[in-house]
Amino acid sequence: MVVGGGAAGLSIALKLHERGAEVVVLERHRVGGGVSGGSTAKVTALHGVLSSAIRRRHGDDVADTYLTVNHAAVDDIRATVERHGIACGLTPADAVDYALTEDGVERLRPELASLEAAGLTAQWTDGDDLGLPFPVRGAVVLPDQAHLHPTRWCRGMAAALGDGAVYEGTAVRELTEDDRGCTAVTDGGVVRAAHAVVATHAPIVDPRYLSVRCQPSRSYALAARIDGDPPPGMYLSVDLPVRSLRPASVDDVTYLVVAGEGHPVGDEADARRCLDTLEAWTREHFPVVSVDHRWAAHDQMPADDLPFVGRLTPGSRRWVATGFQKWGLTAGAVAAAIIDDGIAGRQHPASAVLDPTRLRSTMTGRLAGDIGRVACRFTSDHVRVALRGPDVLDDLQPGAGTVVRAGTGGIAAYRDPDGRLHTVSAVCTHEGCLVRFNRAQISWDCPCHGSRFSVDGEVLSGPAVEDLPPVGPTERGSPGA
Repeated sequence: MVVGGGAAGLSIALKLHERGAEVVVLERHRVGGGVSGGSTAKVTALHGVLSSAIRRRHGDDVADTYLTVNHAAVDDIRATVERHGIACGLTPADAVDYALTEDGVERLRPELASLEAAGLTAQWTDGDDLGLPFPVRGAVVLPDQAHLHPTRWCRGMAAALGDGAVYEGTAVRELTEDDRGCTAVTDGGVVRAAHAVVATHAPIVDPRYLSVRCQPSRSYALAARIDGDPPPGMYLSVDLPVRSLRPASVDDVTYLVVAGEGHPVGDEADARRCLDTLEAWTREHFPVVSVDHRWAAHDQMPADDLPFVGRLTPGSRRWVATGFQKWGLTAGAVAAAIIDDGIAGRQHPASAVLDPTRLRSTMTGRLAGDIGRVACRFTSDHVRVALRGPDVLDDLQPGAGTVVRAGTGGIAAYRDPDGRLHTVSAVCTHEGCLVRFNRAQISWDCPCHGSRFSVDGEVLSGPAVEDLPPVGPTERGSPGA
């Protein structure tokens, strides 16, 4: 069984299905409707300047393996689309890392060398021929990459699995194993299988504390119609503020997709302001006719720059795929190859590199900082909320949310546009941190490990598996009181 119906889970399920395994996919919400649907959907082995960072930290062999398997994943996705006739708008395009400053150029040079060392055919350009409406100091180009429509990609893979293989609206509450196999307890019953794969973005079963060794990150995106054609490639700046661009054609409408403004989940950044900043930048540089869509992406950033793919613990029948940073499509295809080989008793070239049981390489200064950040937020949020009484709810405006004092925890209160007050426990059901209001996506987000909940407490994304329970108070004179 595969738990999670996003790009990674479905890639894994389809790979297993194609070699003859009987597979079932259990998805809490809708196929492709979570993190995968918010992806910028670049299918590429050029991951910013990540490979050169991996080369410095882990050595040449690890960096070469990372690049080789991700390059193969691009071909694997392309072949899967063709083999199953998946109508997901797969479009060839060059992947481009570009620099606006001399410091950026100095960061790009090692990335070009890293790609070339792994045998990838990358090119350097001074930037005049990129078609971007601002001056570029230099760029690395990796040709023959692609982009696609992420939700249609997921739905196409689900359809390729056949009838009765994918169960939407099925939340897994518990996943255990013994010598005979794995057992999932869901809202609708019990599912048993020889192996189970946890592909829930942040793992809902986590004996190795992978969610602690990843920093949850939020970034934002928009799709704009512009006067003329968007630049044809897939672009990513190496300078701050980071900007990602690519064209997209959906139902005969052509858009420019722009992404950026990343920050840790649940920090003090104003999500609405991030989207406004992104739109202002887009209008400054492109002749925008309209901004038709806005959304947010959610990524797990591993402490040592490498995803976690493989057995949850040594010898386990439970497998995991997480920590893809911002490259979940190719990383999902890599995970599919690793887990398929592992279940079949074969050794994949990247299995040791991405082994989830590794520990030493993740003990980094950034991890120490993340743990300190989580501890600080846990304490400071509880103190801050203890000073905020429920009387502030009288002044809560429509569309706003806040956390107020209640017992030993807090109440997460949101007033909808009709004036109705929605109140749930503010204590995240994962590790007990207090959630914060995300006013761009109208959700409650946990700043510690990235769980997200609806305003009525339903889990939107893990690692939490239990909803925030409803709690009082009710207001005098409020609708429904």
